[in-house]
Amino acid sequence: MKSLAIIGGGSWGTALAIILAPRFPRVRLWVYEADLAARIRETRENDVYLPGCRLPRHVEVVSQLPDALDGAEIVLSVVPSHLVRSLYQQMLPFLQEAMVFVSATKGLENGTLLRMSEVIQAILQARMTPRVAVISGPTFALEVARFEPTALVVASTDSALAECVQAAFS
Repeated sequence: MKSLAIIGGGSWGTALAIILAPRFPRVRLWVYEADLAARIRETRENDVYLPGCRLPRHVEVVSQLPDALDGAEIVLSVVPSHLVRSLYQQMLPFLQEAMVFVSATKGLENGTLLRMSEVIQAILQARMTPRVAVISGPTFALEVARFEPTALVVASTDSALAECVQAAFS
């Protein structure tokens, strides 16, 4: 897989963009705040959420969801759990059946107590049969961004998909 869209430009999303950039020729990082996205594009640093850690040059920072998702093979969502449902509803018109969806969001949805993978599945089922995986582990964004040793686990009900994501992210 060659194209990665990271949806969420907080500390964890920025750290994942830094660490995964060498694995993908094309990486787009979606940042909600347009002014922050502009600063990151200019300085190559997320001065709000991960100061002192530089993004590789080929990571394209965008603030429009269609721009982030255009041509993406993997959509990696890294947003707070209370935003996942509404964000996937906003993204739905721009998503393709061939895309792989990976959640790096911790927690459960307020009210429903659904895992993020279940929320994603519920939203996307209306339009496609989504392939959904989850990454999780005992990590800190700053340590990941500094390439310090850490480990993540990939989980999915589809073992072939989990292996595919693992290979793409390793």
